[in-house]
Parts: sequence; C-alpha cells; structure tokens
Amino acid sequence: MEEAASDPLDLYLESIAEFEPMGPEECLEDHEALAKTGSRAEADARERLVEAHLTMVYQLALTFTSRNPEVDALALIQAGNEALLQAASEHSPTGDIDGTEFQAFTQRLVDETLRNAGGDDPSDGGLAGDREPRRPHPPAGTLGAERDHA
Repeated sequence: MEEAASDPLDLYLESIAEFEPMGPEECLEDHEALAKTGSRAEADARERLVEAHLTMVYQLALTFTSRNPEVDALALIQAGNEALLQAASEHSPTGDIDGTEFQAFTQRLVDETLRNAGGDDPSDGGLAGDREPRRPHPPAGTLGAERDHA
C-alpha cells in the first residue's frame, strides 16, 4: 500500500498532478471560447488556462527556492498562483492564436511576482534572466520525482 504524502509540497504536487499542459489544439479551442466574453465557455477556458499552467508556477517556485532556500516554497507558490489568476483574467485572445503570448505574459508576471515575494534582487535578472541552464519540465507523471531524489 502506498504511503500518503505528508509534506505540504508533496500534497500540493499531488493535487495538481491531474492537470496537463495544453497542446496546440486545446489552446486554439480555448482561445475561441475566450472570445465569447461573458459566456460560460469563456469562464471554463480561463479555468483550463490556469490549471494548465499550475505546474509552471510550481517549477518556477522550486527553481527560485533552490537558489534561495530560506524562502518558503508554499508562500511562493501561492503568490505565483495569484499572479497566474491575474494573467488569466487579463488575457485577451486577440492575436494569440496558439497561446504563446499568454504563456510568455504569464511567465513574466509569475517570475516578477516570485522575485518580489522572495526578496530577490531584480537587477540580477531574476528567474527569467538566469544564465544557468534550466532543467526541462519533467514528463507528465514524473513531476516531483527530482525532489524525492535530491
């Protein structure tokens, strides 16, 4: 029998594991739905955008805390998720057919929020300005495995 996770980060990771990043077809469908302002389809599309980017926030927060271990990872994740919600509510699909503008906007907003929340010096370029090689996002279903082996 599998042991239940008790570490808050592991519990959070388990709770977001079901949400997969969006592929191009899903992005196109959601962008068409976003154009229907005020509709239930628009609300559902924004919700899917948020869910599809939860692992990005998690990864950025872990990257930040690996450089700044004194910073609370859960507090960063919460701040990052609030920035993600802001990005989704402000996003307009006009001209962003494949979701790349949303992705870039969201990453910049979350990165800035994490730097501010963690007291990082923005003059060093923050997370987005890192010159060190980044680890790629792990394949679906393996997120968090690197924490277990660290």
